[in-house]
Amino acid sequence: DPVFSPQGIQSLDATIRRLANDLIDEVIDRRECEFTTAYGRPLPVSIFLDLMGLPQAMRDTFVDWAVGLLHSTTYEGMTSAFAEIVAYIKQAIAEKTARPDDRVISRIIQGRIDGRAMNDKEIFGFVVFLFIAGLDTVFATMNNMWLWLAENPDRRHEIIARMTDSP
Repeated sequence: DPVFSPQGIQSLDATIRRLANDLIDEVIDRRECEFTTAYGRPLPVSIFLDLMGLPQAMRDTFVDWAVGLLHSTTYEGMTSAFAEIVAYIKQAIAEKTARPDDRVISRIIQGRIDGRAMNDKEIFGFVVFLFIAGLDTVFATMNNMWLWLAENPDRRHEIIARMTDSP
């Protein structure tokens, strides 16, 4: 898929830098932060929302739903969060069906499996799977990477040196 090709990812460079700088500016303004909530979660989630074609204004709501679904300690908390996700995803699919764009949800809706259009159940399942994975799995992986870099300064400096050595 072109969205996830090297060229597609490279085309996100300016957006990712802008998002990263905006989040850093907020931390500078406050002069302190809790890394996960100030930067570690918002950055990958914001990038994911752009890819999917979902509204940034709902970022914190989406994260709350994903956390409620995957990390709640009660059945009621999980089912409530999942009900919110289901209702929203159905609405988003309907909107993207009526007004497609070049983002991932629209591409899924227009996608084909062995030449046939996907049915509503397949589209819904695909979008829900990506929604949950993009909100929780990507964030958790990125936070583990940032923690590792914080705990391994020699490797961090090596990576930075490599970045400045090549375009």
